[in-house]
Amino acid sequence: MAFSVLAVFVLMFASGWGSSISKANVQKPHAANYPFNNVSLPWEDRVNDLVNRLTLAEIQDQMAHSGGSPSGPAKAIERLGIGQYQFATECLRGDMRTNATAFPQSLGLAASFSPDLIFRMAQATGVEVRGSHNNYVQKKNYGGHTGASCFAPVINIMRDPRWGRNQETYGEDPYLSGVYATAYIQGLQGNDTRYVRASGGCKHFDAYGGPESNPVSRMIFNAQGDMG
Repeated sequence: MAFSVLAVFVLMFASGWGSSISKANVQKPHAANYPFNNVSLPWEDRVNDLVNRLTLAEIQDQMAHSGGSPSGPAKAIERLGIGQYQFATECLRGDMRTNATAFPQSLGLAASFSPDLIFRMAQATGVEVRGSHNNYVQKKNYGGHTGASCFAPVINIMRDPRWGRNQETYGEDPYLSGVYATAYIQGLQGNDTRYVRASGGCKHFDAYGGPESNPVSRMIFNAQGDMG
């Protein structure tokens, strides 16, 4: 099967790496012998091994629990020693939950014209996200916003003042937004060659960022007619 970003998340956070060690790993030690658990192998080899061991139903189930509004964690895959995992964590301007640092909206951060500032903010966010995630896993809490997979940064380009989420963008300059997004993800993930502190997931894509006369228009607005 093809390289899967979803499988990377599963591999990083739910198969015995760092804090997310499942009960299944203890009960089934043979699972540790699978190539995807061998940290000496290249990422691509580990991911391909894991994806090829997953059934279609297991892949569908993982994807069903990776959307925005958390409906519960992705189920454990006990036969592979993979524990539960919550994908939905918002980290747009900090670890957006109780007892975490709140930074300015992205548009305000962009006005600094400082990629280094974005990088340092993301570093702090990644540390808080990872710390919170470790704590939640110890408490077996897999509710909303407990994972280490961030739904951020927002890379939409500000194109129309009628869109209701312009403040989440870095503005209307694609180049500047790209520089900021790169700095954000690098700061969030860290530079360790073996471990990822927290993962970044750029959003949003395809027909998202136009005028919002109603909630549905986020997905279906006519870019030529509405913005022409």
